[in-house]
Amino acid sequence: MAVFTFCLAVSQINILTKDERNEHLSAHYINIGIQYMKSNQLPEAITNFQMSCKLAPHSDWNQTRLSAAYFKNKEYNKALSIMSKVYPKHPHIEEVAGLYADLLAIKGKYSDAHYVLGVALQINGRLDEAIEHYTETLRSDPNYAAAHNNLGVIFRLKGNVERAANHFRKALQISPDLAGAKNSLDALLEEEKDKDNPL
Repeated sequence: MAVFTFCLAVSQINILTKDERNEHLSAHYINIGIQYMKSNQLPEAITNFQMSCKLAPHSDWNQTRLSAAYFKNKEYNKALSIMSKVYPKHPHIEEVAGLYADLLAIKGKYSDAHYVLGVALQINGRLDEAIEHYTETLRSDPNYAAAHNNLGVIFRLKGNVERAANHFRKALQISPDLAGAKNSLDALLEEEKDKDNPL
């Protein structure tokens, strides 16, 4: 049935513009990939989702489907690579959030997954939850400079300037060229100097 549907789509494709054609074909590859996923034919599903992503490379929905297929095929690094690009932009996508939860259940000390989930939570103002995930990131990888930097940002927002400064300094010890940490620490030190509260 999927092959017939695809052939029908191709026969009607000549009347569309290139962008419309790519979008149309992309949707058909997604539908075929979903059918393969349902029948647990994961390599075929991945191939179809990859084709869909090539035709519509800016579609986060297509990327999410490909990520799910990689995850189901136990290709966790590939799944995470895609999720880390999609989830911070669309943290409300329940499917991606579910994949992160599943990935963390399988690989509890997966620092990149905790970090990206922390970023998404921070973007949505869920700072306490973000702190938990950044802390888990650092538990797995104490030298994760970006996690230290983001904790610094959160603690600064919460008014805990000493903890913020400590995290900014730690980020800079690990990665001296991390501009965000340097700028944030400089601004924080300047503010505290003006309050006669040197850190």
